[in-house]
Amino acid sequence: MQSGNIKIDTGIAQSPVYKMLDKQRDFRTIFHRGADTLRSKTSNVSYRTNRYRSIDDTAYARLNNCGSYLINETLKINIGISSGFVADGFTINCHNRLFTILPYHETDAITVGEEEKPVTFQVINQSLTLSKYNYQINDSVYGKINFKIIETNNGQKIHHIGYGYFRAKVDKR
Repeated sequence: MQSGNIKIDTGIAQSPVYKMLDKQRDFRTIFHRGADTLRSKTSNVSYRTNRYRSIDDTAYARLNNCGSYLINETLKINIGISSGFVADGFTINCHNRLFTILPYHETDAITVGEEEKPVTFQVINQSLTLSKYNYQINDSVYGKINFKIIETNNGQKIHHIGYGYFRAKVDKR
């Protein structure tokens, strides 16, 4: 994956979008560890893909939440949705002032006998703004993402488009 430089906006946490998110509740499933059904919404990111529907279909584009955690010195920010059986979204990996975005689709369905070809990603554009460069466990992450990535998976071109604001508390994994 192609890396990008992280931009810093120390005042991003004061953006009016977070006051709007405070008035909404996060979408949580029973599979979320320590699920707090009353917690404020963590994401207003619009994430669209043409994996199963038109890229122009925005009906469920903002149905996602955000979580973050540290592995060694890499901050991982996950924006997506999971039912426990199927998961869709993307992970932002931040390390040494650089970031990469990796879209994902996971399912519990097992396919037998199919030889999978390597998946490739072409970054068309990407930008990430965070409140600071370095994070510790229990820090609050505030950020803004904007990207377009084309995934090639078994000959199928899958477009991924995401943009918007997010926030999360850094957990340990």
